[in-house]
Amino acid sequence: MFTRLKEIIKEENMIEPFDRIIIGISGGADSVCLLHLLWRLQEEYKLDLFGVHIHHGLRKEADEDANYVREFTSSLHIPCQVYYVNILEEAQKRNLGEEETGRQIRYEIFQKECVLRNAKKIAVGHHMDDQGETFLMRLIRGSGSLGLGSMKKVEGNVIRPLLYFTRKEVEQYCHKKSLHYCQDHTNQLSIYTRNRIRLELIPYIKKYLNPNIIQTLNQTAELLQEQEEYMAVETEKIYQKCIKEEGGTFRISIELLQQQAAALQGRILYKALTEYAGQKKNVGYVHVESIFQLMKGQSGKKIHLPYQVMVYKQYDELIFTKDQMVTTGYSYPLQIPGKQYIPECNRWICTEIIQKDQSREDFCQNNYTIYLDYDRITNKLVLRTRQPGDIILLSYEAQRKKIKNFFIDNKIPYEKRNQIPLLAQKDEILWIVGYRCSGNYPVTEETNTVLKITFLDHT
Repeated sequence: MFTRLKEIIKEENMIEPFDRIIIGISGGADSVCLLHLLWRLQEEYKLDLFGVHIHHGLRKEADEDANYVREFTSSLHIPCQVYYVNILEEAQKRNLGEEETGRQIRYEIFQKECVLRNAKKIAVGHHMDDQGETFLMRLIRGSGSLGLGSMKKVEGNVIRPLLYFTRKEVEQYCHKKSLHYCQDHTNQLSIYTRNRIRLELIPYIKKYLNPNIIQTLNQTAELLQEQEEYMAVETEKIYQKCIKEEGGTFRISIELLQQQAAALQGRILYKALTEYAGQKKNVGYVHVESIFQLMKGQSGKKIHLPYQVMVYKQYDELIFTKDQMVTTGYSYPLQIPGKQYIPECNRWICTEIIQKDQSREDFCQNNYTIYLDYDRITNKLVLRTRQPGDIILLSYEAQRKKIKNFFIDNKIPYEKRNQIPLLAQKDEILWIVGYRCSGNYPVTEETNTVLKITFLDHT
């Protein structure tokens, strides 16, 4: 593995002599393997290596992981900085899921360390299995070629030396070198989409359809990435002809746009929307399709999109401008089972009915996934914004608490309170999405039917 890695580093020009490199190390097999391999290269390349560990505060074992990372880096005489972050709190501030919040924070800290250490590179431990799992997860959620393209081996100042190796090879290296690594028990729970893909879907495909599915997915992702890079160049050429920036707006000529191939039209609209919004996260097909539908409508029609972007049709032009509309309430009856897009949140809500005695679920809740005793729910459920008189029971025998008081006690900014989605049964709130679930409908030994509800980012 070490010999192959050296060849890969030269071919991809990943590392140069005297580089200063920040290494993200969680304590898992992949990051332990990566750190040890780079340590073995240290003398040959005259490298300065710095470990960075982020303590998320989510698991009981997190303290043990941090202590192990300190001991391991110390044994290799590599300095290591441990950061303590309350991911649950940060997820609420950013209005994101725990997994995405953790990812953002990790890279923010890595870049911060780059500046502090005057480092040129950030090395992370993604391997081929990570690539394959990501591909399947995005495919299932409906991503196009832009989202299905591969993670890059070199992306800006981030390098991924292990993308040429499988999880099995990484673990074998650790065993061969007698390297201990930390085990995250949550990786064995099918409560996240990625875990279910890794633990159930991929083993099934390997057994019955394609034993080399990980390699196949990686090859496909790389091909799509190459095609996407070509399409990006072609899109940029046409984009400059179709777009005019004027008085804080983007103006697109519908006539010029419709002269292009359909594949380029969608990319041009996606580029216009993400550049005007200043964000790519949670902008996808559904938004581009809504702009296409707007093009077919009458002049004067408008649509509201994420990040306070409004697009309206003015004769033969599409105008992108800032949305000045006042936040209004909404209410959507839940489809059970089913999946619904909530445009005001730019998220999906998914519901699933589970027979408890036939399930392998662990019923572990988090801020964006809950399990309720469906047998005890007697009225229709809706997802809506707050209304006067809303209450929640924080535990099974607790006194009722007004939602207004919950917001005040948790110091939720006033301007944000009307935007937080609530799962309601009449005036009783079963779930303050992203914050707290009611204690009135727990899954118990007496429960027969479980209602699983998940609030997903739009990707």
